[in-house]
Amino acid sequence: MTQRETAWDAVWEALPARWTVGPVTYDPGVLRPDGQMGAFRVTARGPHPGRGKVPQTVTGTGQDETAALRDLDATLRGAKPAPGSYLEDLRARLRLAYVEGAEEWTRENVGARAGDWPIRGTLVRIPQGTSHTPRCFPLRRSVTTIRMPGAASSRST
Repeated sequence: MTQRETAWDAVWEALPARWTVGPVTYDPGVLRPDGQMGAFRVTARGPHPGRGKVPQTVTGTGQDETAALRDLDATLRGAKPAPGSYLEDLRARLRLAYVEGAEEWTRENVGARAGDWPIRGTLVRIPQGTSHTPRCFPLRRSVTTIRMPGAASSRST
């Protein structure tokens, strides 16, 4: 038995009664978890709930057919949290608590909030007469100000 056949068997075992599974399809416009474009998808559809109502669907996504089937199997068995589930909500709250703690630590040890750091949309200062952007340069020199794309307002020092 191949890995693909084993994955199909696992999906059929995890499938609730009266549910159906569609074919595995390739979608070039889907972003995979590893950051690459193009993924395989397989969808399981529940029984029709009645007139005017849409059946419940669960989708598995992966870099190949077997990975998509394994993802669908994990979702059907409850091993993977569904969007909006308690576990997903808990993870989001933990991420926010971590960010708050990191900002507090930064204020105490560095003296500035993480949101105050110039990340994007700020002005970049380049000393005149240089052909490249140095990593560090004195503040009291003649400088040329270049406006970065997305900058909301200009600041000058």
